[in-house]
Amino acid sequence: MSTKAPLPPTGTRDFLPDAVRRRRHVQGVISRCFERHGYEPLETPAMERLEVLLGKYGDEGDKLLFKVLHRGDKLKRVLENPPVAESELTELGLRYDLTVPLARVAANYPEQLTRIFKRYQIQPVWRADRPAKGRFREFFQCDVDILGSQEILAELDIFAAIGEIMDELGLGDFELHVNHRRWLSGLLSSLDVPAAAHATVLGVLDKLDKVGPGAVLAELAEKDVSEACRDRLPALFAAFLEGRPRPGGFADRVAGHPGGPEAMAQLETVLAWDGPRGGRIVWNPLLARGLDYYTGLIYELRIPPYPSSFGGGGRYDNLIGMFSGRPVPAVGFSFGLERVLDVLEERGLFPSFGGHAAAVAGVLDPAQTTWALEVVGRLRAQGFSVDLYPEVAGAGKVMKWADKKNVSLVLLIGSNEASTGTLAWKNLRTGEGGSLPVDEIPSILG
Repeated sequence: MSTKAPLPPTGTRDFLPDAVRRRRHVQGVISRCFERHGYEPLETPAMERLEVLLGKYGDEGDKLLFKVLHRGDKLKRVLENPPVAESELTELGLRYDLTVPLARVAANYPEQLTRIFKRYQIQPVWRADRPAKGRFREFFQCDVDILGSQEILAELDIFAAIGEIMDELGLGDFELHVNHRRWLSGLLSSLDVPAAAHATVLGVLDKLDKVGPGAVLAELAEKDVSEACRDRLPALFAAFLEGRPRPGGFADRVAGHPGGPEAMAQLETVLAWDGPRGGRIVWNPLLARGLDYYTGLIYELRIPPYPSSFGGGGRYDNLIGMFSGRPVPAVGFSFGLERVLDVLEERGLFPSFGGHAAAVAGVLDPAQTTWALEVVGRLRAQGFSVDLYPEVAGAGKVMKWADKKNVSLVLLIGSNEASTGTLAWKNLRTGEGGSLPVDEIPSILG
């Protein structure tokens, strides 16, 4: 029998202590910024009812849902009556994102939430995707949303928070690509794409930066988009990708489309607001964002020259109404935590975390265990992190363990120390050491 331990499921990972510290560092920067902006924390269950999840992400998204089998007697009863349809085997799924659960929460607790509700949420989500570099089946999202406001000020507040976070992480060379769903609808209408096919075509256009124009045109042909439409797209691709176009230059495309002029005005407002702040917001006329629930401005966080986005979001004014039966405007953004972590690691931008404790304490004499616990407890009560080596051992063993844990200061407690009310100490980095009264130990803990 093999003695090799099984690995975690494909597309999931274990996080050892150093990785956890890096993740918590980034999550801390994000959450502190969101709280400075007045966003409140929220958490939701890992599982949702399938009726909540299905039909919110488009056909491709529905295929990526992890469904949870019935358990126990309920599953047994279903299997006893073949043939069994898939819908009979499950009624729950792992959450695909944090936005749809937020919409359910807003519908469930209207009296407990403020009319305009600002929330942030940092939790894992699951997608039955094909694992690849930077793509996992279990990963964390860091979401921020404003519910109840139709004003573009909501988007601008979110954009301001994104910029603060990226600057604090040392990723100030970011770009925030923006577009508008009603601009895209107007564009497709001008190309004679039927309204019923808009969602399909937008889902394909959303892949442009990943697969290139040729693959996009080929997939549109497979989906029966007219040849006349496809023949007009390459010229638009070229015009859109030259430099940094302004929305006003393409106003004629959407002038006659419902909501088109408003979409253009909102894009111009965002670009004008960003200009004095460094011009890091870019209009990307081909940005589509594949999810079906977006209704207005959409955006993606990018860091050139990396091809993938580092986060994205948009306005989704109709989603909450699917659960509440009343319209609730909403806008949000989600950081792709894993990709942010990767680029911080690649650029060497993580701070030095060192060991997790200020010192490691070791008990050298079993007769002094009670006194050692009392001394360590007093230091911890003063706010110091002191890691107690959980065995009575020699000084060398304690020091080796501390060095492995990247803790430089060792405190040693034996019979001599107990009789004199002192602790022996040694700094493994500098080689310094000595003995101090217990009350003076805080002076070397820093």
